Amino acid sequence: MYIPYNILLPEQFANIFLILGMFYILESNGMDDASYNVFNAGLLCGCATLFCINAFLLIFVGIISLLIFRPYRTREWCMIILGTITPILIYATLYFLIFDSINPILDSIKNQILVDKNYNFSQNGIIFFAIMA
Repeated sequence: MYIPYNILLPEQFANIFLILGMFYILESNGMDDASYNVFNAGLLCGCATLFCINAFLLIFVGIISLLIFRPYRTREWCMIILGTITPILIYATLYFLIFDSINPILDSIKNQILVDKNYNFSQNGIIFFAIMA
C-alpha cells in the first residue's frame, strides 16, 4: 500500500454518513409517505457535519435529489432541513449544559471554514485519483 494515503481524515467519516443518507433518499423513490426516510437522510447529513463542517453544504444535494426523485412537497423539504439541524442543536445543547459556554464551538466552526486547506498531490496521486474516478 502507498503509505501517504493511509491516513484517516474527517472527510472520510463524513462521506460514510453522506452515502447512507443518499441511500435513504434513493429508497424513498416511489413511496407515498417518505418523510421518515427524508428525515433520516437529513439526520445523517447533520451527523456528517459534526465530522466535517463543509459537509453542511451537501444539504443542497439532498434538496436537489428530492426535486429529482420526489414530487414537490414542502413537508419533505422541511424534514430534510430539520434533520440536518437536529444533531448540531443536540451537540451545541449538550456542550452548553456541560461547559456553560458555546463560544468554543463557534470559534472552531469559524476556524474550520476560514482555514485554507492546501492539499499537495504528487503526479502519482493525481493519476491514482483520476483512475479511481
